[in-house]
Amino acid sequence: MTKEAQQKVNEICREIYSSFRNEYDNYPFGHYRKIGRLYTCSANIYETDKFIVLVSYSTIVALIDKKDNSGYDVLRLVFGYTSTSAQHIRKFFNKYNVILTYSYRAI
Repeated sequence: MTKEAQQKVNEICREIYSSFRNEYDNYPFGHYRKIGRLYTCSANIYETDKFIVLVSYSTIVALIDKKDNSGYDVLRLVFGYTSTSAQHIRKFFNKYNVILTYSYRAI
């Protein structure tokens, strides 16, 4: 992927994460429904009105937009890289049959 293309993907990931944070910050406590664990992993899945959210080691690492089932890997945006969290994201996207994915990457 070219540097310019990755910059566009990064901007899309930032916008989606910002949209999620706005929804998350503006709803009262308890608005989110915990779906459960991701298989036998230590990661958990939550649901909001607009998103399905993967939390790995207390960090939001991936989002699925419910309106178009697009997946957004924001691990490197919010934390950095860990191989375990990356595996959680892959399993999460597979579980929800996400085909179109966007992954934030440092340039």
